[in-house]
Amino acid sequence: MSQNIMSQLSLFSNELVLATTNNEDGKHTSSATPIKQELVAKVFKLNIEIIFNILRKHNHLDKRYQYFDLNAGIELIDNKNGAMSFLKSIAEHRRRNSHLLKFRAILIDNNELNLSNLREKINEFIETFKSDTEKQYFRKAIKMYNEDHQVVMEKWLKVPYNKEYVYGMLYHDPFGEPSFDLLEKFSHLYSRIDILLNCNCCQVKRDLKNKVCKNELRLQEHIDDIDKKYLVCSTELLSCWQFWLMIFTNWNKYPKQKGINVTQYDKGTFESLMTKANFTKKEIKDNAISINFRD
Repeated sequence: MSQNIMSQLSLFSNELVLATTNNEDGKHTSSATPIKQELVAKVFKLNIEIIFNILRKHNHLDKRYQYFDLNAGIELIDNKNGAMSFLKSIAEHRRRNSHLLKFRAILIDNNELNLSNLREKINEFIETFKSDTEKQYFRKAIKMYNEDHQVVMEKWLKVPYNKEYVYGMLYHDPFGEPSFDLLEKFSHLYSRIDILLNCNCCQVKRDLKNKVCKNELRLQEHIDDIDKKYLVCSTELLSCWQFWLMIFTNWNKYPKQKGINVTQYDKGTFESLMTKANFTKKEIKDNAISINFRD
């Protein structure tokens, strides 16, 4: 990780009381979910605008925004979740900019019911378009996979085209531990696609203590393995599960947003957050902690 790591995302309220719940349909949500969804929508809008300005200045680049969503059907509340936020953001951008920005969306979810509900909401959204041409374009641009995201993404990692010229975003929002090995592989090949991760820090710590799990790394070690120079992160760990929203990127010019700018290598907020994310309360109390914030 580079020393120039930035924190651009808005502050969450300190007074939130967050408890994870299961809805009747089995979806995992919390009182933090609407706040996270609003923040993710802002990230998509910002990222799309940045990439649009980059692509129109360089003819050698792939002119299509590439979006991957590894958990596309989760937390579909009031027609909102990550996948829907992206599609609404890209649709709004195309309307405002003469439909110049092309895109392809790969939506993955191994839960058939979740994906079916998402497909229904996407179809309803597309039907609101006035242009039949735009309806047709969206239907062709969206690809949905009812499979494990590891299986689908392994195929995309092997696609024989120059990944160096592809821009976009990969969004990963698992309830359990993130697929860090996959994110590491992806980051090596898609250097210009940012990775947006909603990380369940408590699950990472639990798996580390569980002898049955194969995980032997702390969160910081997982982060260091992702081949991106900069990290843009939320400034609080949310709920009892300590969800932490992060953008891994090789671009150091994200516009500043309302909030606190914190680098991973300062001696303040970021190191405090990283300590909480990496270690249990008992480990911190016993001072059984050691983090190497490497350059």
